[in-house]
Amino acid sequence: MSKRKQPGAPGKPGPNRTASASGDDGAPAAAGVAGRDAGPEPGDSTLPFNWTRKQWSEWKNRNSWLFAKNQKLGCTVCMRAKSLLLDEWSTAGHLSEKWMNGDICSETQNNLRKKIYKHRDSLAHRRAVEISETKGTDALPSHVQDHSPVVQLNVGGHIYCTTLGTLKKFPNSKLADMFNGPPKLRSDAEGRYFVDRDGTHFGQVLEYLRVQRAPTDHLQEVYREAVFYDIRPLVKLIEETPRFFGETVGRQQFLSRVPHYQENLEVIIRVARAEAIAARHSTIVVCVLRSEEDLARYNDAVSGLIAERESMVSFGPWKGTPTAVDLLDSIKMDIEAKGYKVSFQPYSVEKGFLFKSYDFFFKLTFTWW
Repeated sequence: MSKRKQPGAPGKPGPNRTASASGDDGAPAAAGVAGRDAGPEPGDSTLPFNWTRKQWSEWKNRNSWLFAKNQKLGCTVCMRAKSLLLDEWSTAGHLSEKWMNGDICSETQNNLRKKIYKHRDSLAHRRAVEISETKGTDALPSHVQDHSPVVQLNVGGHIYCTTLGTLKKFPNSKLADMFNGPPKLRSDAEGRYFVDRDGTHFGQVLEYLRVQRAPTDHLQEVYREAVFYDIRPLVKLIEETPRFFGETVGRQQFLSRVPHYQENLEVIIRVARAEAIAARHSTIVVCVLRSEEDLARYNDAVSGLIAERESMVSFGPWKGTPTAVDLLDSIKMDIEAKGYKVSFQPYSVEKGFLFKSYDFFFKLTFTWW
């Protein structure tokens, strides 16, 4: 009886050996192509059966959700979904128990590659990604936390160092997509990946990806970064914080009811800068017309301002409960957010003016130095 030749034995290429450096689909070469040191590493439980370490590294970089144990493959996203659902996972539907448990194997690399492609595009994998992103991320078992490559980033001149696994924490995000497959980013002179974007607040995004810690400062700025990188769990987390909720649902909704609010801010800044020549301060009169009754008295009150040739910008009227003081606080907040130093105080048109009858004039002072 003749002995059957085992796959991968010396001689003609078998099912798991190819004559070229890569397959037709651009996948890594099969075992034994590059010479004596490129063959499979039998007995290494951290590698899929009959794969070299180089092949596994290339596939892992292209599909960060893969893990290997006992020479079999598994899916970190499916395992994470199972850990998040706890006892509910068996009734969740559309989840793959074999990929969860790392029980995917095949004697040939071609068949194993097909299984990877099939799972990557499957409903089970998409469902696991959805669960991971909506329920959060728990720590994975130690055999899944393999040595993810260290990555150095240059984000608009700010240097960061992290791991590829951290950057690809949420597979459906734009940030993860930047590091999937062939590099999509340019490198700087030091070989670091370069992102042409202000990186001032990228560190807080990284901190969330590492430990899922909600940011406490600069919420608007971090929110913009989360939206840009499409990290949906972080976007949702910030939207649910009291401060962000109050800003978007409370203050911004109020300001949307004040006619020409943003345009008036731009006028104020433009006039103040024009009056700053050879001066320490610029002063602008702000008229806050809270109600229709204030608007009716406005024409009488403004005549004194015309005589004194004061620069003036008017706001209102608006509908809602916020007061004139609330509007002044918002004006000050938004101007100072642009880097200016300003202050408000009541303004009287002239000595003989009955100030309490016309209490909608305020002096806004810019301090330049």
